[in-house]
Amino acid sequence: MGHKVTVYEKQTKLGGMMRYGIPSYRFPREKLDAEINSILSLGIEVHTGVKVGQDVTFDQLRKEHDCLYISIGAHPDKKTGIEGGDSEGVISAVEMLRRIGDEEMPDFTGQNAAVIGGNVAMDVPHSAIRLGAAKVTCVYRRRQEDMTAQQEEVEGTIAEGEVLTL
Repeated sequence: MGHKVTVYEKQTKLGGMMRYGIPSYRFPREKLDAEINSILSLGIEVHTGVKVGQDVTFDQLRKEHDCLYISIGAHPDKKTGIEGGDSEGVISAVEMLRRIGDEEMPDFTGQNAAVIGGNVAMDVPHSAIRLGAAKVTCVYRRRQEDMTAQQEEVEGTIAEGEVLTL
């Protein structure tokens, strides 16, 4: 429609949950980057690593732009509420996938990892194995047939060699 577009992104890279929630073994970063670059080729200006409301105010944005579109994303993670959940070496699935999205690869070489959770957590065992984990155990509070994870996700996790413990 002829408008100049400027994107302010909190993360260091564009892509939202496609980058920070979906591991690259599911959706290769080359494809994601190609799609993003195609969109940016339309002349879109981008500022990454910007926290709107902190690094730039809404008043500043209102003065510089004719309209604002706010897309808050879906990045919050959930805490288990389990004692020790804030201990060293404990990380949420969302935080782990976010780090991987920023190419900050955790080193699980030779380590045994436990993953607690359902559908989102199914990406973590696969990622941990690819990052060198010796063994990954998935822990879930219900029977396998009651998991919120999709059945093909559970089967894929088992097939890849991760242990599924309920």
